[in-house]
Amino acid sequence: TRNPLMISAPGLRKKQKCTKPAQLVDMYPTLVELCGLPMPESQLDGRSLVPLLTNPAADWEWPAITCNGRDSFSLTTDSSTGPRSYMITLTIRWSTPTLRITRNMLS
Repeated sequence: TRNPLMISAPGLRKKQKCTKPAQLVDMYPTLVELCGLPMPESQLDGRSLVPLLTNPAADWEWPAITCNGRDSFSLTTDSSTGPRSYMITLTIRWSTPTLRITRNMLS
């Protein structure tokens, strides 16, 4: 699933495009950092997107993980070698796992 994400904040350059995978769970730590608030000491599920907002070409090792129903999960990564991005989908149904790897054509 893809959700368009646009962020405008003081100090960020306008009209930048970044194709690195991100998740909506990354919004909380991003907003905390952009607002200059202290990051909670507890473990957060998301990661701040500020490094990508300041430099869209920055290295980003974190995948986007999506649950597509009770028994289907997707992992989207940014590959640094070969094609930019792959969609890896692991589906578990009736104890028969299947693995499908496709090139992400939207990157």
